[in-house]
Amino acid sequence: MIKLLLFLLIIIFPNMYQNTVEPNLSEAEGLIIHRIASEHLMTFFEGGTCTTEDRRVPNDKNEHYYFCDNLNSIEKMHSYLEESFTKNIANQLITEINMFTVNDQLAFTPSSSGSMNDWENARGIILEKGNGRIIYKFTVPLVDYSDYPPAEVVIEYIYIESKGWRINNIPGNFK
Repeated sequence: MIKLLLFLLIIIFPNMYQNTVEPNLSEAEGLIIHRIASEHLMTFFEGGTCTTEDRRVPNDKNEHYYFCDNLNSIEKMHSYLEESFTKNIANQLITEINMFTVNDQLAFTPSSSGSMNDWENARGIILEKGNGRIIYKFTVPLVDYSDYPPAEVVIEYIYIESKGWRINNIPGNFK
């Protein structure tokens, strides 16, 4: 009877007897993930890792570019972005980029971006933590403008089993 009761408890509450440890993410680790994600984001917006000459659509007055071989399909884009971001954010990024087909190849119109944020000197505090999710608020000074207040950037990290921490949002001043 006791064995049956124990068996039922394990079936009903399977996590009760497992050693579950809440994954942790330090401020330093969060900043490293942010740096890698920023690099992935910029590479994605630039169309990949090949040279500009390899990407330029020939005879195109609008200056459209092909995606490089490492990002020349939706599947490759997902795989690359999901190294740093959650699947939902990867979907959002891919959907929002101005992508089209030229000569049966994926192409895009590049846009420029940059940042004056000094992420090397950013400091973070945890706003929320639990259930494989951590939200940090980073205070990020500007590189050369000490007269201006630092940016406050909130980043949500989600722990994905067997993959690790991924960023689950795209703040406006992420870079």
